Amino acid sequence: MGTPDSVEVVRAYYEAFNAGDYETADDFMAEDAVADASRRQVEPGVWYGRDAISAAARRVRETWERITIEPEELIPIGKDIVVAVVVNRAQAPASGVEVESRTAQVWTVKDGKADRFEYFGSKEEALAAYGDQAAASSDGEPPQPSARP
Repeated sequence: MGTPDSVEVVRAYYEAFNAGDYETADDFMAEDAVADASRRQVEPGVWYGRDAISAAARRVRETWERITIEPEELIPIGKDIVVAVVVNRAQAPASGVEVESRTAQVWTVKDGKADRFEYFGSKEEALAAYGDQAAASSDGEPPQPSARP
């Protein structure tokens, strides 16, 4: 059986995360993955390596009683890049207040593992940064955002 395509990998990550199977979700990350959530308002940062990414995700999960990331749209850009338009839902532990936001996450997948994850505030921002990468994503060079807000 071949390597799963990028959209399948991203979809499976969200399924595992939302099911509370964080170990399986972590396994979708390459050992040397990079997660750039520097644009995020809740615990922004850039993490290098699966262990650091997992620890950051754990801290965010521990903040909330419940948290899910539901993909509304998965847009392949070339063979390696997926723009995920997602709805983030969380419930505060003490008050029970529920919050919701729509954001975009750009995933770069190589050999069935996510090797880069980047957070954007909207689908438009993500597509503006990565939309011209469709041709470049298959040339062997790692994709880079074309613009930084």
